[in-house]
Amino acid sequence: MVHMKLYLYIDTIERDTLEVALISESLEVLCAKKYIGKTDRLLPLIFVLCQKNQCSPHDFTGICIRHVKSAAFTSVRIGMVVANAFSYFLRIPVYEVKSAASLDLSEPAMGTLGFYACEPHITAPKFSA
Repeated sequence: MVHMKLYLYIDTIERDTLEVALISESLEVLCAKKYIGKTDRLLPLIFVLCQKNQCSPHDFTGICIRHVKSAAFTSVRIGMVVANAFSYFLRIPVYEVKSAASLDLSEPAMGTLGFYACEPHITAPKFSA
């Protein structure tokens, strides 16, 4: 798979489900891997996908991250952090996409901010006004 433009697709929208894929320049899904479990397995999953397909993150020409507004807050954040880290260190664009089947690579960005359906509900307020 060397000498081909590759895009890494990351989907952390569903709670406890990860999906990563390698996508060709012609937007064909070359290989996809789905994992049921916590998002702490995202980076190892990406590296296993690369190893099995004889490529490395240095072969990526862009990162496609699935983004919808109603999704699990923490899972989305972790996906965004990983996408932005690859974007920053490899100096490649990030594309926010609706799904692997409908990729639109017309508006790249160097990093993505992400938008969320609501504020996080991590702790209860300590003081009431």
